Amino acid sequence: MRLKDKKVFIIGGSSGIGATLVRCCLSEGARVFFTYNKNENGAKEVAEGYDGKVRYSRLSLEIGRAHV
Repeated sequence: MRLKDKKVFIIGGSSGIGATLVRCCLSEGARVFFTYNKNENGAKEVAEGYDGKVRYSRLSLEIGRAHV
């Protein structure tokens, strides 16, 4: 992957595959914005050491049943 100077948006980047994807993109030179739902500590850990190249924010979506 060649991501130098690209911007990447990842939903669910505080753990698991999402966290791995965040780290991969950062290591390839991308700037990354990712979201988390409940795992703020995980988000902080993922972003640690990448000052200026990564930002994150809590995003809570409620998906419900459509009313007809």
